[in-house]
Amino acid sequence: MFSGLFFETISWGDVILRIGASVVAGIIIGLERTMSNHPAGMKTHVLVCLGAALASLTASEMTFTAMQILPGASADLSRIAAGVVQGVGFLGAGAIMKSNDGVVVTGLTTAATLWVTACIGLSVGMGYFKMSIVSLVAVFIANTALKYLEKKVPVRSNVKTIEIATTEKRRTVEFIEGYFSSRKIDILNFDFIGDLGDDENPSQNIFYFRYTVRIPRSVHFLIVLRDLALQENISQVFEVDDSEKGRKSRKAKKSKV
Repeated sequence: MFSGLFFETISWGDVILRIGASVVAGIIIGLERTMSNHPAGMKTHVLVCLGAALASLTASEMTFTAMQILPGASADLSRIAAGVVQGVGFLGAGAIMKSNDGVVVTGLTTAATLWVTACIGLSVGMGYFKMSIVSLVAVFIANTALKYLEKKVPVRSNVKTIEIATTEKRRTVEFIEGYFSSRKIDILNFDFIGDLGDDENPSQNIFYFRYTVRIPRSVHFLIVLRDLALQENISQVFEVDDSEKGRKSRKAKKSKV
């Protein structure tokens, strides 16, 4: 709760400064999201930050007006901030996308970025430039430097070895490498095991490849096995257990339709 001593009318210069600062903050945060090809880009973050700043400016101005009409009155600005944060929560939920099978979830970082952008907008609108600038720098570091740091941190659980059997060597290799690239799966090692004759059709060779890959956190490994098994030229896909140097029981095998 605040008394009238803490408020005075906001000048045109203050309004322009705070609104302009909120736009700049939205551009800086949204630029990284746009460059990373996320659905909520620069325009979305600018509007969120600008709207939050406008809400806090309006709340301050309304409080000053009320105190001029009713001397001695008090106001609670936390309700405005709570309303903005809650409203942006619904907007952030729209940025979160889930695959049809419910296994792969993306957009969590974008949703969190929208939420913190609204908080920065509130801070800028209230004139708290010190904490706004520090928070802006922190958000930019979190979305850029930490993203590259995450890629450098070895996560053993995300490193998988896959053995693939195919009858078409060249086309299958091109498909696999293109698929891994589209899914941002890093190929750590590749082995050509050799070709074995098919007992049912001796004239047709079966080629075996072994890939060691690093799966991103946003990609479910079972989805990768399924997508590879559904490829026309791939007959079998196995996950290889490096500790036992054999095939695990988990196996994605092409089914005839």
